Amino acid sequence: LADRQAAGEESAILYFYLGRNHLALGHYAEAERAYRACLDDPDITWRLRANAYHGLAECRMRQNDAEGALALAGESTRLFPHDRVSWAAAGRLYGTASRFADAVHAFTRALALKDYAGTEGIVMEMGDEILENELAQAHAGQKNWPLAATHFRRAIEGGMNIAAVFRELARAELRA
Repeated sequence: LADRQAAGEESAILYFYLGRNHLALGHYAEAERAYRACLDDPDITWRLRANAYHGLAECRMRQNDAEGALALAGESTRLFPHDRVSWAAAGRLYGTASRFADAVHAFTRALALKDYAGTEGIVMEMGDEILENELAQAHAGQKNWPLAATHFRRAIEGGMNIAAVFRELARAELRA
C-alpha cells in the first residue's frame, strides 16, 4: 500500500487500508492522517465512510482521547443510523470509556437493526450472539446483573459456546 501511495496513487480505499495498517501497528498519527484523507473524498460509499469514522474513532481512543473518540462515534451513528456496525462500534467505545448506559443504548440499537452491513460487517462479526454478549457486558458494567444474565444466556443460545461467556453468566447469576 505504501508503495502504491509512493508511486502517486491516491484513492479513498487506499487511504482507508493504510489507516487500518497504521492503526494495527500503533502508528496513530499516520493512521489518523490516512483515515482523514479517506474521509476527504466526497464520492466514497457510505460503507467506506462509516468504516473510516470507526477507524478514526478507535485511533482517538487509543491515544487516550475518549471524548474525541466518542464524538466521532456519535457522528457515525448520526450519519448512519441504519448501520448495525456503527452502533456496535459506538457501543464498544462507550464500554471502553466506562459509559455503560450509553453502551447499553448503542448495543440495543445495533441488535434492533438488520444483520447486514456489507462485506465489512461480516469481517467485524456483527451476529446477534456477539452483540448479545457485548450488551450483557455493558449491563454487567452497570451492575444490572439480572439483565446481564439474560443477555449472556441469549449469547450462549445464539451459539457463543465460549468458556468465558459461561463464566460471566455464572457470575451474573450469582450476583442477581
